[in-house]
Amino acid sequence: MNEGYEEFQKCVEEFVSILSSSSGNTSETTPTNQDNNLVLFDYIGDGSLDKVIQTSQDEFIDEPPFNSFTTSNSQNQDTNSNEEEEELNIVLSQINDQINKIEDVRDALKNCNANENETIKRFGDSTQGLMEFIQIAGECEKERIREGKEKNIQTYSNNEVWSEGLLSCAKKIVEWAQYISSALMNGEPDERILAGLKQFKSHCSQLLTAARVSMEDQSPLLQRLEKSLCSLMIQIQKIIQNILARQQEQQQETKKQNKTKENGIEGKKELMESQVRVLQLQKELEKAQNHLYSLRKEEYN
Repeated sequence: MNEGYEEFQKCVEEFVSILSSSSGNTSETTPTNQDNNLVLFDYIGDGSLDKVIQTSQDEFIDEPPFNSFTTSNSQNQDTNSNEEEEELNIVLSQINDQINKIEDVRDALKNCNANENETIKRFGDSTQGLMEFIQIAGECEKERIREGKEKNIQTYSNNEVWSEGLLSCAKKIVEWAQYISSALMNGEPDERILAGLKQFKSHCSQLLTAARVSMEDQSPLLQRLEKSLCSLMIQIQKIIQNILARQQEQQQETKKQNKTKENGIEGKKELMESQVRVLQLQKELEKAQNHLYSLRKEEYN
């Protein structure tokens, strides 16, 4: 055992001697604790060399301290919070803008309806329900942002109505409300007003569909939106029925007038025929009288 240890000790001394001599003849650095390269010797066992491990400081990964992770996470949370706050402010601003436009429509209809037009009055009354509907839509959009849900862009990527989700659809609804208001105040034909009302209803339904895509089925806000839409659609449908009833009355009146007119023509025709018949009878009577007169004259002669 001692002989083996002495032989090992001799090998180590020779190895160290070689390293010392090479450090003076080359530019390579000697293994010190301050250099990048380290040579580590691990002696395991009772005097025998089990293994020699050589490694480099470059292979060690400098792990960031724990507080650096905390700082990074905190910064990410602050960034996300700022982005969310910015989105919420945009929603609030745009919804308020649409509400202001609806109020302008309501005031304009009220000021122009001096003659108490029933359709204008009904549509003006419906603007209150429309404002409530748009307001709840804004709350739905805020809920989507807070829950971090993405807009379903792929589903409606080719439809400009959905470019900004619920906000885009809300804008379209208000635009059609403005169109209907203008058509009513300018005395446009009923056909134009009916077309506008149908488009208005369609976009309101689309907004509800957009909300259902991005919200949970049991969401209280979604249920409020559905209830608000139902109430608004009842008002709009009554306006449509009122216009259709008025159109039907006008058509019946027109038919009645046409019938009266036709009856007048027939009467004039009958009168003319009667007059012609009278003239013919008069001529026949005159002819008969002349014949009678000639007979009497011959008799007296």
